[in-house]
Amino acid sequence: MNDGQIGMGSTEFIVMRSHTNTPREFSYFLARNKRFRNHAIQKMAGTSGRQRVSAADASNFFIRQPTEEELRDFGAETSKAFAHMKSLTAESRILAELRDTLLPQLMSGKLRVKDAEKLVEDAT
Repeated sequence: MNDGQIGMGSTEFIVMRSHTNTPREFSYFLARNKRFRNHAIQKMAGTSGRQRVSAADASNFFIRQPTEEELRDFGAETSKAFAHMKSLTAESRILAELRDTLLPQLMSGKLRVKDAEKLVEDAT
């Protein structure tokens, strides 16, 4: 960390994993679900600055049990969506690196637009 920065952290984490035959993405969407989050918030205990929900209380949240077919379909769709998001994130990083590398050279005149276009084409 740089001087003057303040670090924050916690030892209060609940690890959520999907059961066997349940898509990994299911745990992610459950953790992001408004009803689940409200349930967890209502079960928090402790002082105002150190409130936490126990794993037992967090796991005491009931939903309709999806069928095996629903879970399989859900997993197929969400895994494709997550793979697509991952590829878009990688592409965005590459483009940001190219921008950060090429823009100063273009602005200074050290690099011509035609040459920059060729570099970008080769990189993507």
